[in-house]
Amino acid sequence: MELKHLIIGLAIAFISYIVVGQKSKTGVQEPPALRTRIPIIGHIIGIAIHGLRYFGKACDGSDEPIVTIDFLVSKVYLVNKSSAVAQVQRNAKVITFDPFLDSAAERMVNVSPKGLKLLTGKENGGGDLNRKIVKAMHPALLGPGLDIANRNMVNNLVKSVDELAFMHNKTFDLYAWAKHAITIASTDAVWGPQNPIKDPANEAAFWDFDSHLRLLVFKIFPSLIARKAYLGREKIVAAFVKYYNEGGQHQASELAQARWKVQHDGGAATEDIARMETATVLGVVSNTTPSSFWMLYDIYSRPSLLATLRDEVRTNALKKLPSGEMIIDLAAMRDHCPMLLATFQEVLRIRSNSAPTRFVTDDVVLADKYLLKKGRVLLMPGMNMNNEPSIWGDDASTFDPTRFKKETLKQRPTSFMSFGASPSLCPGRHFASGEILGMAAMMMLRYDIVPEGGEWVLPKFWKGAVAASMPFPAKPFSVTVEVRDEFADTRWAYESTDGKGKFPLITG
Repeated sequence: MELKHLIIGLAIAFISYIVVGQKSKTGVQEPPALRTRIPIIGHIIGIAIHGLRYFGKACDGSDEPIVTIDFLVSKVYLVNKSSAVAQVQRNAKVITFDPFLDSAAERMVNVSPKGLKLLTGKENGGGDLNRKIVKAMHPALLGPGLDIANRNMVNNLVKSVDELAFMHNKTFDLYAWAKHAITIASTDAVWGPQNPIKDPANEAAFWDFDSHLRLLVFKIFPSLIARKAYLGREKIVAAFVKYYNEGGQHQASELAQARWKVQHDGGAATEDIARMETATVLGVVSNTTPSSFWMLYDIYSRPSLLATLRDEVRTNALKKLPSGEMIIDLAAMRDHCPMLLATFQEVLRIRSNSAPTRFVTDDVVLADKYLLKKGRVLLMPGMNMNNEPSIWGDDASTFDPTRFKKETLKQRPTSFMSFGASPSLCPGRHFASGEILGMAAMMMLRYDIVPEGGEWVLPKFWKGAVAASMPFPAKPFSVTVEVRDEFADTRWAYESTDGKGKFPLITG
């Protein structure tokens, strides 16, 4: 175990202490503490070994709905059962996501003190820009702007899928391909023709930032301790400053324009806006890229499922134009391919490390039993709720997309954490779903994928990710592709329908 991995656990401990940073008055009993074999530092070692998955593993064997982890300088609460999620949601005013936005602006992207003051909520004497930004994003991600973004995204995505036709007998890294394809399709759709991330040097710099982000949150000599992430971040910030100075935002999506306008009109400096946009890139691609990889892995590694999904998409969402061009209709895929959507949600249920985060801003008692103290961090590890036998059945650890089919699915409003937990759900979930499902549908019909060695072996995970709640391979995942005879020498495109961009997703 490398020394730098210990920083993951220490960072979580210090963030929870620094963000609200004060001891609260004692009262009724806090949730019971989870014990470790190694006293004092056992939980920190667990984080270093297992990464974000430790929060789920730590609760194994505990029947308590909420437990406490002691991280030396502060404590973190873990929601272990879906029955406790509703209690957290009922107290959303004091168990809130909002302080995380301020912390991320400071620790992840180093917004200036003046900029942080503008972002902070009015109740703390700030300009409340963070909440205004979130509000301004909603029409672009959940309203009419979603349709335009989806069209731009799929038009970009088809180019990357086309390129695989020229990879005959060539071995390549499937995750690296998916990461590049999704990154360019997504960021071009958001930031428009002058998208700074499409520069290969900037794309590489962003992933240096993303993959080593855990070292930056400490803010201790970041240019030395977290040099790779620091240099990557600063390169992206400089690229966005140039982008804004050249007016790139005026040709961008409704989302990018809305974010710029709210911050600019609120008095934010261009560099601080660039830093906030660097954080937004994390939100746009950090989870979508590994999710796209797992979607392909979990489909292609199950031949029977692959055949079923091919038939469903071919029958219900594929049409051939008189010119011979093949069109995948995203609206038809949404409305008439229930097994494809069910498979996507099962991939998220099984693979996600999501742990929706909240800060306790005042002492509160849940269920007349558990005292949550002011200044603590609360996490809701998705791998617990997503695999809870009392909710999902005794086969909860088994990959089975049929559990999400409408005729068998019961609404589980507090037991599916992969998109977060209400009222702070992932605002880009529909945009990301369209991208991942669209990519998977076209890949399935056009290509056969064979892993190196012929067997689909579960890869080892990169455990240092902070921004991504979906794990991704620590090493290249080598495959070959072959064009399927059914659709050889065929041109492909996507079609989208206005007002049909939202998917019937299960959310927490």
